[in-house]
Amino acid sequence: MPAFFVPPVLTLVTYPRDSIRFRILRDGLVTPGVKYLRVCRSFNAAGQGEIAQEALAGEFTPFVSILRQELVDQPGWVVFAEDATPPAKVHAQYLAIPGAGTYTIDIGESFPRHLLQGDGYLSGSFPDGITTLNGVPVAATVRAHYRPAGGEPGDGLLVASTESAADGTWIISGLNPDLKFDIIGRLDGQNDVIAANVQPMPLGG
Repeated sequence: MPAFFVPPVLTLVTYPRDSIRFRILRDGLVTPGVKYLRVCRSFNAAGQGEIAQEALAGEFTPFVSILRQELVDQPGWVVFAEDATPPAKVHAQYLAIPGAGTYTIDIGESFPRHLLQGDGYLSGSFPDGITTLNGVPVAATVRAHYRPAGGEPGDGLLVASTESAADGTWIISGLNPDLKFDIIGRLDGQNDVIAANVQPMPLGG
């Protein structure tokens, strides 16, 4: 009886992959300048086995796909980030990437910003707290800067920014009610107006 060759059964194995991307801030804020990002296995392995190397003008990098097992096998990654917009800033940190998602990188942020956050708010209402130009309500930029006592670390840090409404009213929330801030009103072509050393009101207070 003739022999027949029976080919082996081929089984295709699909290994799960995760999509990740990075949100890049500068000093806690979204800025338009081009930023560069590298995510490596270690400081000594820069340029080898990188899972992201992006240049972008905006807030997010594109998603990249990586084997889930690779994330499991590498509990900590080293992130290098640069914002070349003057004054240029660089940032390096260890980052755990357990799976799919968006991971935030903050370039130049060294102060523990979470200490400035809380349930307090500052607001401007009619008649004295609104933004005006020659006594007429106008929309303007309102910025909150941290104001510690005695020039402590974080002095002058931009904490939040908002645009006042056309009637000049504004509100900035999410501030630590135990701290103090400088509020700066800014309008193109005009000098800044500053309300110095003000303390947020707690919600419900």
